[in-house]
Amino acid sequence: MERWLKEIIEAEKQKRRRPLELKIIGGNYYLYESTTVWLKGEGKRKKVSRYIGKVTRGGVVEGSRRRYIRSIYEYGNAKLLAEISEEIRGPLEEAFPYDYREILAMAIVKVLQPTALRLIKSRWEKLYLSREIEASLSVNSISKRLRFIGARWDAQEKFFKYLLKEGRHLIFDLSSIISYSKNLRLAEKGYNSEHQYLPQVNFALVFWAEGHIPVM
Repeated sequence: MERWLKEIIEAEKQKRRRPLELKIIGGNYYLYESTTVWLKGEGKRKKVSRYIGKVTRGGVVEGSRRRYIRSIYEYGNAKLLAEISEEIRGPLEEAFPYDYREILAMAIVKVLQPTALRLIKSRWEKLYLSREIEASLSVNSISKRLRFIGARWDAQEKFFKYLLKEGRHLIFDLSSIISYSKNLRLAEKGYNSEHQYLPQVNFALVFWAEGHIPVM
């Protein structure tokens, strides 16, 4: 048993003062209260377990597990994308060591189907890949991570430099997004390609010509 896991279990035992049982399901850890009851009619004891929560490195997340176990998953489509992304997983983890799983999961979901942030978690859980990659994809978690990732220019530059390591010719595509949000300070009024004077965010996409991939 890993040290961090052992420390959490010991702390839970001290807090709850009851026998606990750790179960591993789909590569994830789940904690249960475990006890026995006497079955008078059968003349024997029966083990009874009560679900407590999922065990993560941050502690026990109580009541987060579904009351049913999914047995049907989508497999091939997400697995193919995971294998394609294998080459960049190492550099992505190096640049974003605490967020790379969520970045990969969100990217795979978005490639498979345009999905609103609030639906990414449920869409991800339909993929068998969700049993192999543990990603925290609740709406609040995603919002916080996206704000953090967007502010980490140093980490972004580190990752993009890896993508550009073999680039010789770059292609630039200029575009804009119209936004009426009062909270988006990046949006400024100006003319777009259709000569409309609107609040917008201008941006540039950089592609590696030979590799046909976006790099910045």
